Amino acid sequence: MINLIVVIMCFVFVSFNYYMVNFFMKYVGGNIFINTLLSSISESIGNFAVSPIHKYSNTKVSFMVMFGCS
Repeated sequence: MINLIVVIMCFVFVSFNYYMVNFFMKYVGGNIFINTLLSSISESIGNFAVSPIHKYSNTKVSFMVMFGCS
């Protein structure tokens, strides 16, 4: 039960941050196209970085490692 609560909390925090970055992207100064491109590139790097971690461990560990990194 504690593992389920931890995974749900991590999922909520990560999802909230992920969608809030895209929601407030229009208010960030600079060129909107470059900002969106950089946001997409950083998301792709994060996805590729978590793949080896997720391959050798479970979802909870990969969530916690990438949440700590971010």
